[in-house]
Amino acid sequence: MKEFDLRRMYRSPNGTIRNFLGGIIFREPIVCQNTPKFVPNWTHPICIGRHVFTDQYRAIDFRSKGEGKLTISFTPDEAGEEQTYKVYDFEGDEAAHGTVTRHYKQHQQVEKTSTNPIASIFAWTRGLAFRAKLDNNYELMQFCKTLEKVCIDTVESGEMTKNLALCIPGREVNESHYLTTEVFLNKLKINLAEHF
Repeated sequence: MKEFDLRRMYRSPNGTIRNFLGGIIFREPIVCQNTPKFVPNWTHPICIGRHVFTDQYRAIDFRSKGEGKLTISFTPDEAGEEQTYKVYDFEGDEAAHGTVTRHYKQHQQVEKTSTNPIASIFAWTRGLAFRAKLDNNYELMQFCKTLEKVCIDTVESGEMTKNLALCIPGREVNESHYLTTEVFLNKLKINLAEHF
């Protein structure tokens, strides 16, 4: 909170939405012809429904200080022994982690990053497309479909971020094989403008 000058700790937007929906989420793959599939003999996209109710998004948030052990326990209502398991040993306060945090820290140090925004873009376009369906808003629906197509066409033309470039076998990846975050977003903007 201190690092980002927040007045309070905000819960995960994912968690808020999932809990409101009762915990079911669906994942639909974004397929680009030039990036390999993890299961090559699956020739069509597969949507995966997953029940996430009471997963980490229903967990209790708390802040710990210093060294110690994190445990999880189950106490049966009926007769039976309490079960306790060690989850993690903390060796002192830990910094925030994750791809976004790492890239943000690189950005703060005026280093170039290569973060793939396509999943976030599709999350927004799918939400907006559903709104468009409810409102019979043809123009919004077309915008969503076009933006998704632009994302896929851009990657399939060979212009992509580092994480996708690393997926393509048979080459040593260097900076000539991928775009930085800003350059990639600008490329999407240019390609989208061609449709409007």
